[in-house]
Amino acid sequence: MTRYLGRRITSLGLLALLTVALGGCASGTASAFVGEWGDEGGSGQPFLELTAQGDVLGSDGCNRLVGTWSEDGDVARLDQLASTLMACPDVDAWLAGAHSARIVDGELAVSDQSGTELGTLERAPAEESMTPALRIFLDVVLIAAIALIAGFGSMIVVRSVHEEGVHKGRSLRTRFVTATLAGLVIIALAVAVVFVSIA
Repeated sequence: MTRYLGRRITSLGLLALLTVALGGCASGTASAFVGEWGDEGGSGQPFLELTAQGDVLGSDGCNRLVGTWSEDGDVARLDQLASTLMACPDVDAWLAGAHSARIVDGELAVSDQSGTELGTLERAPAEESMTPALRIFLDVVLIAAIALIAGFGSMIVVRSVHEEGVHKGRSLRTRFVTATLAGLVIIALAVAVVFVSIA
């Protein structure tokens, strides 16, 4: 019974920690190309949005653009870029000829199929979905939850050992110390992940 509970507690703790760690890694490895470039809200202004799923959405200032993109070193390849066919005589629809792009001095430098630069797009301001204060609060809640899981896990292990009638005090102390150390390790790793994610 004790071994079973111990394995269950350890599995739950490691699963929670792995989920947090993978979430931090995923958010930290997004391509620099992902995001909105240009002024989507400006009338007659070109813009592109490159998603993490490899989709391209945008406008050349007149026609809507859709397609896919892939990253090749420091170049974003704009594949199968299609557009609507509206006529806008007063709009310079240079973005319709986009074939690739690079990030130069923080701007997206767009080139045609021959490699000739057509123009540049500034990165649109990112919309902060979560304030720093809220993020820190949620991180603290996460640490507290992991600490509670580790603490309750230790209590369950010690109680189950006691109920099974273990007569050797040394064995009881060893199990208690082991469970406590495991909980502290989980908490320490969770704190490290949190600090890396907010750095």
